[in-house]
Amino acid sequence: MSVVILAAGKGTRMFSDLPKVLHPLAGKPMVQHVIDAAMETGAKQVHLVYGHGGDLLKDRLTNPDLNWVLQAEQLGTGHAMQQAAPFFADDEDILMLYGDVPLISPATLVRLLADKPQGGIALLTVKLDDPTGYGRIVRDDNGSVVGIVEHKDATEQQRQINEINTGILAANGQDLKRWLSQLNNNNAQGEYYITDIIAMAASEGRRVEAVHPDNLSEVEGVNNRLQLATLERVYQREQANKLLLAGVMLFDPSRFDLRGTLTHGRDVSIDANVIIEGQVSLGNRVEIGAGCIIKGSVIGDDCVLSPYTVLENAVLDAECTVGPFARLRPGAELAQGAHVGTITCNYDGANKHKTVIGDRVFVGSDSQLLAPVTVASGVTIGAGTTVTRDVEENALVISREYTSMCGIVGAVAQLDISEILLEGLRRLEYRGYDSAGLAVVDAEGHVARVRRLGKVQMLAQAVEEHPLAGGTGIAHTRWATHGELSEENAHPHVSGPIIIVHNGIIENHEPLRETLIGRGYRFVSETDTEVVAHLVHWEQQQTGGALVDVVKRVIPQLRGAYGMVVMDSRDPSVLVAARSGSPLVIGRGVGENFLASDQLALLPVTRRFMFLEEGDVAEVTRRTVRIFNRAGELVEREEIESKVNYE
Repeated sequence: MSVVILAAGKGTRMFSDLPKVLHPLAGKPMVQHVIDAAMETGAKQVHLVYGHGGDLLKDRLTNPDLNWVLQAEQLGTGHAMQQAAPFFADDEDILMLYGDVPLISPATLVRLLADKPQGGIALLTVKLDDPTGYGRIVRDDNGSVVGIVEHKDATEQQRQINEINTGILAANGQDLKRWLSQLNNNNAQGEYYITDIIAMAASEGRRVEAVHPDNLSEVEGVNNRLQLATLERVYQREQANKLLLAGVMLFDPSRFDLRGTLTHGRDVSIDANVIIEGQVSLGNRVEIGAGCIIKGSVIGDDCVLSPYTVLENAVLDAECTVGPFARLRPGAELAQGAHVGTITCNYDGANKHKTVIGDRVFVGSDSQLLAPVTVASGVTIGAGTTVTRDVEENALVISREYTSMCGIVGAVAQLDISEILLEGLRRLEYRGYDSAGLAVVDAEGHVARVRRLGKVQMLAQAVEEHPLAGGTGIAHTRWATHGELSEENAHPHVSGPIIIVHNGIIENHEPLRETLIGRGYRFVSETDTEVVAHLVHWEQQQTGGALVDVVKRVIPQLRGAYGMVVMDSRDPSVLVAARSGSPLVIGRGVGENFLASDQLALLPVTRRFMFLEEGDVAEVTRRTVRIFNRAGELVEREEIESKVNYE
């Protein structure tokens, strides 16, 4: 059995440059629906008769098994079939379909072929309350089909007939070729009607069997956009009904669109105005909020898509939460338990790249991930952030850069500042708190350092038991990135008179450690921060100079993203800060100044801030702030008054 699909019409009433049969229904060309139905019947070959827009048709329809048949002049359905007739085998059945009748079902076609009488014709017909405009089925006194008369050629009596021709039929190839050769255009339109073969078959004593489709929508054609939109809603309601009967909860079936194929688990719920495109797979207990668009994606068990989320060729492991108003572009992969409220940007204008998001990742809203990029497990990305490079485990990412989930506070003042440092750490506990510590230096250069495991409260209790005195100090709350959880690995770290707190990652800390060991340094922690402390100490011993100049000479030796604050117990009037990829802010006071990794830490003591820019090194004293840019030039950074409230 072979199939002929007539698709040569221009579709003038569509008012479009696109050939009519290429207009989409449920996301794919109308004619593709017909091709798919033909393939499901087991057709040996599909002949597509085309005319207008042939190049576009061949470009959009990529089925390799199509036999393209040109109808250069559109002289009627019979003429179209005549163009395909040379390809018919004598011993095969030929099924005739139309490219603008998109909802014909394979089940109806299989039944039509099965009912074709030997040597006769199987004809698909329907009965309409208003058959105006359609060809009427003419029967004899015995009820046998003996012909079809077009509406324009019908007598008034024939126009009372309500059984009409759908145009879909099946006949033997040899018989069909014979009948086609006998067609003429002696009619009002001057065209060759395929319907004339019905009378020819009847005159030869061949039986014509009328078969009815299961649904009237199967044989409704499209000549304008109103008819296309009507069939779109019919199709979508059919898909919605199938999903409902299969156990998918559609909160509003009339506002659901499936433009592809959907496989699903149990207890799936889908809210209104959701669009599914391509091949989509939903696991068990998936919840999809209103207005989501999902294209070609795989979504694991217990995932939640909040309203107006867009997924395109993404893969979500189990228990992921995405949105609202988030977009994952092609190649995005979320590991189990990831939380995303973001946009993944995977297309650079030429190529598509992959975004990989690990377990337990939280991504704030209005963020963008620029692929290729990998966000490791446990990462938190703040709202409004653009991530441009890979992020290590348990990092906090904000303002286009990232820092490990550690908090820094520093102060240089006249009064004791331990309580200021502790309050700052409490406000930074959102970054992590496996350990915390602080160090203060008094006017005589005496250093007091306290470190504790656990939350900041543990550190505060220790300081309450053993009060610290000093007007210059630094503090840190840590989320471990190097080494086990221990007080030895907690910050601040020291090397002789040098005391330092640091967040982020020094990527080349291991070779630097080996070099320093070779110089005689002994390490008491596994952290990359102690490496920096020893480097500053070494550089100061070798070349001397002000602490800010020493730090500027150390920075070119470091690779990674970090923020740090350094002090020297021999000069307790100064703090030095450096930013490379991890935000740092200076808080301005009266006769006192502060440093922190987030302005939230300093809101109890000041509302005036200066934000360091990438590559800046700052020297901070009680009364002065000097900032040097990446080139070593002395620069000014704008001072702003914060409007942030945090209580």
